Amino acid sequence: MTNVLDFLRPEVRSQREIGRFEFDGVAHRLQWNEHPFDLPESIRTEILARLAERKWSDYTEFRPYTVIGKIAEFHGLSDKQVVVTPSSSALIQLVFSAVLAAGDHVVMPSPTYLRYKLTAGLQGSHTHFVPLDEAGGFALPVDELIQTAQNHQAKMVVICAPNNPTGTVYDLSDVARLAAGCGCLLFVDEAYAQFSYRDMTSLVNEFDNVVLGRTFSKALAMAGVRIGYAITSEVLAKEFMKLVSSFILNHFSEIAAQVVLDNPGYIADYTKQIVEERERLAEAIDDLEGTTVFPSGTNFLLIRVGKEASELTDYLKKEHRILINNLAPYQELAGCIRISIGSAAQNDLLLAGWRSFLERR
Repeated sequence: MTNVLDFLRPEVRSQREIGRFEFDGVAHRLQWNEHPFDLPESIRTEILARLAERKWSDYTEFRPYTVIGKIAEFHGLSDKQVVVTPSSSALIQLVFSAVLAAGDHVVMPSPTYLRYKLTAGLQGSHTHFVPLDEAGGFALPVDELIQTAQNHQAKMVVICAPNNPTGTVYDLSDVARLAAGCGCLLFVDEAYAQFSYRDMTSLVNEFDNVVLGRTFSKALAMAGVRIGYAITSEVLAKEFMKLVSSFILNHFSEIAAQVVLDNPGYIADYTKQIVEERERLAEAIDDLEGTTVFPSGTNFLLIRVGKEASELTDYLKKEHRILINNLAPYQELAGCIRISIGSAAQNDLLLAGWRSFLERR
């Protein structure tokens, strides 16, 4: 008798099962790098008013041309350089599927965002990792990435700038050198760019092999809306658009994106508050016993706490309803945790809970 699973690609079957996860509605969610603040009330009101006027039985734009135009204006680019997707995860899938085929090679630093490896594996491609040196501050190993890409005739190099989960900020000059020397497509995930006050948009006009990934989920405080986008050369954007499904944004996400891009003033204020809280929290945690806090240009902190990482994570969840990320899945970061920057009140609760953990020993 035929096994129905034999009809599936082995790249899919080889992936681990996705476990069920349900939200705890009253927990303090400091594990997914979500924004601690909601959109300003005036913007929410305008979004809902426009949504109420929309005929829901109609499709949205065939392609979200209005949103594309506003994103292009936001970055000072041509609208022919922008590709919109329903989330940055969907953007990663789109770019990887456009570039990688079974047997191709892709190069990336390690540790970095785990979805890159997963997505490359689903394409049947071979992933080559270049270690980031903790002693060297997790700096971008440009020469090693270039050499590895050349050795394997890679189709793509992938980096996250600033990097998740280390929080490391990469210099524009280093990324430019990587783009010039890698000999393949360079995908730069800039999900956390605003928190580092770095912008690599200039690279897409300097190099025709660079694709920058952006999201509305982080600095724009719109994780629940689900919008991602690429900015790149007109040549690559034209090809990527061939893989974008029709009517990709729903009425809510389309309207929300338009309203936010018409009212971007809150972004700088929110970002400033998060950066200030990040520095305050980093200093306070650094004073706690047995911690090493790494520099961050994101809305999270990487902290080495040693063998107590799991116990601390479990304690904060059970006793204080605070969720943080134990980085045990990263072999290089065993004994480390990652904490998203919350509101001032949430960060104070975290510190109080951590201190109570230390006192109970």
